[in-house]
Order: sequence, then structure tokens, then C-alpha cells
Amino acid sequence: MKRLSLDAALKIAQGTVHACRAKGVQAGVTVVDRDGTPQVMLRDTLAPPITEPISKMKAVTAVNFSAPTSALAQRADTPIGRVPAW
Repeated sequence: MKRLSLDAALKIAQGTVHACRAKGVQAGVTVVDRDGTPQVMLRDTLAPPITEPISKMKAVTAVNFSAPTSALAQRADTPIGRVPAW
């Protein structure tokens, strides 16, 4: 079974932070493995602390549905989209 390496997860997270910076956004990024376990969590210098749990929830959601969160927008205003954070 293929696994995401720490080096690859770090490159993904850093690339995402750089892409957000290019858009003028300070973000928090979480990269999870196929089980939804965080491998890398980064928060840019001025990103608010709330970005950390939000990025984790988004990453875990993407894994659980095997889809990017952008493809799940229609489900966001349903009971599944209103599950409280843990």
C-alpha cells in the first residue's frame, strides 16, 4: 500500500502556503494521510489561530469523501455539513 511520505506531505503544505501568499492570503494548512491522520500542519505567520482546526477539518473531510472539498460545496448546507467540530 502506498503511503504519503513526510517529505511529500511537507512539500504539499509548503506549496499550498506559498500559493495562498501569492493571493495575499495567510492560511493554515493540514496534510493528512489516507486514514485522516495529520502528517503536516503549518500556519503562516499572520494566519489566525482558527485556520488550524479549519484546515484539519477540511483535510479529514476530503479523505472521508475521497473528494476535494471544492466538490462538496452542495453538501455544506445539509446535516452532514453541520457536524460540530471535535
